[in-house]
Formats: sequence, C-alpha cells, structure tokens
Amino acid sequence: VGGLATAFETTLVALIAAVIIQLLSTWVYKREEALLDGITDFTTENVLSRLKLTDWQ
Repeated sequence: VGGLATAFETTLVALIAAVIIQLLSTWVYKREEALLDGITDFTTENVLSRLKLTDWQ
C-alpha cells in the first residue's frame, strides 16, 4: 500500500504544479498581449501619423 500511496501523492503534486504553471503561463500571455497592444497603439498614434503616404504609380 505504501508504494501506491506514494504514486498517488506524486501524481497529486504533479497535477497541482501543472495547474500553477498553467495559471502563470496564462497570466504572462495576457500581460504580453497587453504590452503588444500598447506598443501598437503608441506606434499608430506617434509614428504612423507622422508618415506621409504617397501614391505609387
């Protein structure tokens, strides 16, 4: 029974670790997307608005 208990405990620890890692990964992904959105907004407002567009013929 000792070996089986150890196996279940190890599985439980691994599942908890996987959930924590997934939550952290999701948090980092959302922060990354927010940063990229901010960079896009800044670039659109401050860089692209200063560029002249010409017709290429």
